[in-house]
Amino acid sequence: RVSGKLGLSHALWIVEHQNELPQWFMNLLGKVYVDFPATVAVSSGGDRSVPCIHGYGERWLLGWSWLGSDFDSGVRVARFRK
Repeated sequence: RVSGKLGLSHALWIVEHQNELPQWFMNLLGKVYVDFPATVAVSSGGDRSVPCIHGYGERWLLGWSWLGSDFDSGVRVARFRK
């Protein structure tokens, strides 16, 4: 897995612009998952997830990686800001 200070907007951009990405990045399809931990979604049950992209055939797809649960209040989304 590759992680950094990237969030949902970055993941969406990659999925929407994947036809313009360099071949070396497209060669990673099926080999890596990329997490975007600057955005954390928390369900009402406390489960935390971050956006991720993963390969499906010859395309990148947006999904969510489960982080675990510890928060118990309503659904919320947190975003990293500097």
